[in-house]
Amino acid sequence: MDTLLLKKCWILVTGMKNMNCAADMLDCIQKLEGKRWDKERKKRYFANLIQRGIVSPEYNRLSEEQRTLLKSGNATEEQVMKWIEELYPVNSPIRAYVQFLTKLGLVKIDFEDNRKLMITERGHQFLEGKISDEEMMIQALTDWKYPRTREDVYDPEWKGYNIRPLMATIAVIERVNQADERNGMEPNGITLDEFMVYLMTMYSCGQLNDRVRTLEWLHYKEKWIGKSAHDQKMQEDSEKIMQEFTPVKRDTLRTYRYVILNALEKTGLFVIDYSNKRINLNKEKEIIYHQLLEKHGCKAY
Repeated sequence: MDTLLLKKCWILVTGMKNMNCAADMLDCIQKLEGKRWDKERKKRYFANLIQRGIVSPEYNRLSEEQRTLLKSGNATEEQVMKWIEELYPVNSPIRAYVQFLTKLGLVKIDFEDNRKLMITERGHQFLEGKISDEEMMIQALTDWKYPRTREDVYDPEWKGYNIRPLMATIAVIERVNQADERNGMEPNGITLDEFMVYLMTMYSCGQLNDRVRTLEWLHYKEKWIGKSAHDQKMQEDSEKIMQEFTPVKRDTLRTYRYVILNALEKTGLFVIDYSNKRINLNKEKEIIYHQLLEKHGCKAY
């Protein structure tokens, strides 16, 4: 198979695991709004994030004196910027931090206007407390779709893609819960491994019915035949499905999953039980997720 045509699994952002720091990161970037997003301002922003304890540098690469100064809160912006140059002579994590805010629709880089950094309307509403963390994340994940733009529909790389991951997740879990109840089981959602194998590899809403049927059958097998039958079937499916996808290490895939689950949980629409490794819909938000499905559907376009 041509590598260029291999599919890609769901990826929300890379280089960021914690969704809880969005407000602090956005607050820290305010003073740079309207200014050219160049190398110097990237370093200054990174330094401010470190000074405020929002992100951490690689402590093991700092000297004892530097670590002490940083922990005391007395390190100046210029000092931290110099450390950044020493620690990251080529690539720094700053790209991931700004990509994170961009992906959430909180900031944008205006390439047509001298690469100016701009806080979006959603970003300002979030900063001013006009929308909550949950509302911001729902809006951000509603915008998350494949292909990313209408123009991408005609790109061979995105051939066959047409999905909104948030809506697909809501639809699949709700329908699996309904099927489980019909089969005499509790509607406990799906396991985190099932999410990784069957949802993160969905690229079209045309796959939805098939994935629901597969998960219904898996849960039935586990209930009436045993967990080993469930696990064997999922292993077989995983190997078959991943043949269509660009190779990704299992640990990397789990990192992608963790970031997505973290974001889904921040919407308030889902309940994630990490001890039992399951994700389910939050029934208290049933009206909201039904409204979202009705308004947007699972298709990107």
